[in-house]
Amino acid sequence: MFHVKPVFDNNKFFCQLLDHGINVTAEQSAKIDHYCELIKIWSKRKNLVSRPDLDRLMERHVAPSIYVSQIIKNDSGARMADIGSGAGFLGIIIKIFIPQISICLIDSSRKKYLFLVEACEALNIDCNVIHERVEKASRFISQPLDLIVCRGVAPLHLLWSWSKPLLKKTGTLYALKGGNIDQEIEKLEKLDLSISIIKPDGYWSSLSDVLNDKCVISLRSNYGRK
Repeated sequence: MFHVKPVFDNNKFFCQLLDHGINVTAEQSAKIDHYCELIKIWSKRKNLVSRPDLDRLMERHVAPSIYVSQIIKNDSGARMADIGSGAGFLGIIIKIFIPQISICLIDSSRKKYLFLVEACEALNIDCNVIHERVEKASRFISQPLDLIVCRGVAPLHLLWSWSKPLLKKTGTLYALKGGNIDQEIEKLEKLDLSISIIKPDGYWSSLSDVLNDKCVISLRSNYGRK
């Protein structure tokens, strides 16, 4: 017997967001749809996301990005970077939902840099796209950042060591992480950081199976806060 894979219903997804108090405008939904199509077109030639995810971009990539956007939505005037941006998750979705935010998309892969440049132009969103390893990106960033976001591209202690030179002393790193993070957090205990663990509620987990075992780790230096 053949099992037909259910088609993800974008309109239903946006209605579910509205039920949760998140209003997706016609312009935003059109940009998200266009963005996902660009990823699929590019992925015929370049591997931007895993092949199985191409038919599940909304639930596996867009929804987690929207979730992070809701965590930082009160920082709409912030200067922010998405490190290891890849295909633009989280940063491009955050920019679509928080247009006022100033954002840098940082990635060391040339193919992903070229995609990010094209995507920002096609979506008419203003992002500073930086082709560099995050450890060397400070020379392209003129002012310290308020926020850095990233998906779990590395252990937390490395993410913090890369982020700290780019952040204001009061700046915050938000890392979307999965799995057992206890050992990673233990390595941060000597760094005098304020650490928060933000776990998605059942609503978000119902929208995206990716968020079932994910949380957002917030890291901020305690320097000057005592």
